Amino acid sequence: MEVPGKKLQAGPSAADTTYCQPCEQDDEILPAEAFCTVCKEFFCSKCASLHRKQKISRSHNLLDKSNMPTSISGHEDNHGYTEPCKTHPEESIKYFCSAHQTLICGHCAVQNHRSCHADVISDISRPSKMNKSMEMS
Repeated sequence: MEVPGKKLQAGPSAADTTYCQPCEQDDEILPAEAFCTVCKEFFCSKCASLHRKQKISRSHNLLDKSNMPTSISGHEDNHGYTEPCKTHPEESIKYFCSAHQTLICGHCAVQNHRSCHADVISDISRPSKMNKSMEMS
């Protein structure tokens, strides 16, 4: 059974190829040229171009073919929290304002939380992740 974005194991030449996930939904098999680190999805060049143009995804980070993972399972999420900000939907939430006990984006930090102490979410979540992995060992 094929899984979108996974390597197709049809033959030796296909073993090293990752395919465009949106195109696979339409039964088209095109090699992936980019990977969106926010959506965790592989794109052919046409789909990557559209992804860069759409308002909701134009701020997403797309990795080119030389930097993208070879499969979804091999890609770890190192980018932290990727929810859009409620005030600035084009921005991702990256900070936690301890004074107001709220999650904020970079725009919010500059506009409304300049005098507050804001922590980078990925920095303050690391100890929690490390404790969980140590508990499982």
